[in-house]
Amino acid sequence: MDDLETAIINAEAVLNIVLSDTSLSSTYPNLPTMESNLSCYLGRRYDHHGRLADLDLALEYGKEAVRVTVPSDHCLAGRLGNLSNPYDARYQRLDDMGHLNRAIEYGQAAVEASTLEDSDQGYTPIALDHLSSCLYARYTRTLDQNYLEAARSNINKGIGLLQACIVSEGRDLNNDAQYISSLNNLSTYLEDRFKLLGGLDDLETAIRHSERVLTAMPKGYPNRLGRINGLTNRYHIRYLALGNVTDLEKYLTYAKALVEATPANHRLLASRLMVLSNRHRARFDRIGDIEDLNLAISYAHNAQVETPPDHPRKVERPIALSEGFHFRYERFGKVDDLEAAIHQAETALASTPHNNLRRRDLEAAIGYSEEILKATPETSPTLEERLNNLSTHYYGRYQRLGEQVDLEAAIRTAKAALVTTTDNSRTRGTILSNLSAILLFGCLSSTASAHDEQINDLLDEAIGYAQEAARLTSDDDPYLPQRFK
Repeated sequence: MDDLETAIINAEAVLNIVLSDTSLSSTYPNLPTMESNLSCYLGRRYDHHGRLADLDLALEYGKEAVRVTVPSDHCLAGRLGNLSNPYDARYQRLDDMGHLNRAIEYGQAAVEASTLEDSDQGYTPIALDHLSSCLYARYTRTLDQNYLEAARSNINKGIGLLQACIVSEGRDLNNDAQYISSLNNLSTYLEDRFKLLGGLDDLETAIRHSERVLTAMPKGYPNRLGRINGLTNRYHIRYLALGNVTDLEKYLTYAKALVEATPANHRLLASRLMVLSNRHRARFDRIGDIEDLNLAISYAHNAQVETPPDHPRKVERPIALSEGFHFRYERFGKVDDLEAAIHQAETALASTPHNNLRRRDLEAAIGYSEEILKATPETSPTLEERLNNLSTHYYGRYQRLGEQVDLEAAIRTAKAALVTTTDNSRTRGTILSNLSAILLFGCLSSTASAHDEQINDLLDEAIGYAQEAARLTSDDDPYLPQRFK
């Protein structure tokens, strides 16, 4: 970055000297080159720091460089392409279709200018590659298949020109960064066309290109992790399409390599761990090796740990982990797995705002609690706690869906939990408090008159339970204020 900063400072200083002298600025032959170069430098600094001010300046200098370039200048194509880049970057940052349209406009002009007899025709493949990226961006925004075809057509043309040039010069295709980048872009377009039209040849070609791209990239190459991710996705798509276990094996190999190469605290580590977990689960479903199921649970747990508290998918991690534990319980009948499934389901429920709770999550928590209750002997010391948990889940579903049957089940189960306790039981106070809250909420949400005898009886019952809960709560118990309230 120090070299880039120095280049920007020097370029600005020289440009200011030239522009400050009117007679010099109107005749200075290198002015368009200086402005175009400075535009590129500022664009690179934006890529590094993300400051929009750099992007705005890059646009200003880029436009001025194009304005002062005569049509016969062989550098016109490159300057038009350089101007297209910051417009594309502004679209990606601000999601303004106007910027994307300008990027395509200048990109097309760059391609046309690069094919003129006196132009730098070696720039044509670069211009075609950039134009195809912009057209692909418009396809992903509009889902108009014509833009996908235009992107594919342009990138194919660029690759053909580039390949011919490299071969004629006796260079190695795999050592040409532009060629490899274009192949990678083409594999993306072909993958999307397969999804759209279902042509297996497109998917096969996309995979071949992705494999070649990855082979050409040494370890430590800046974009290598992204390329691994693209290849693993394509193996997965082919596995879903054809059911070939070999693709699943390849997917797992590369997905594991991707996780191992992702630095700790990287923003994508959790999602990559979750993908690896899902693929091990898929292989378990296909082959039945218990080690895959164990690894699926292990990677899901690691994904949960690596997911920041404010991440939008934070709640999904314990749900996935809960499903893994529950599946292993169903397969092998170990109560510990069912306990873990319930704990993770409860974690998900506890961290979800009430108005965002999904019915399937509530159903899962209730279903798991009912199952573990069936497996609990009447003499078990954990019976009261499990009954209380089930009551809490019924109550949660009643609050969410308002079905009277859930309120009745919550009250019935809480009372059953209470029967199993004694005054000395550590959970009796909690059960009494919960039962009081359930009865009170039922009264408040009831459509019956406040003078209805049944409502009054329920209120008396709720008060009685609350009073007993307060009596059993010690002075240093953190729940004491809540129970008196």
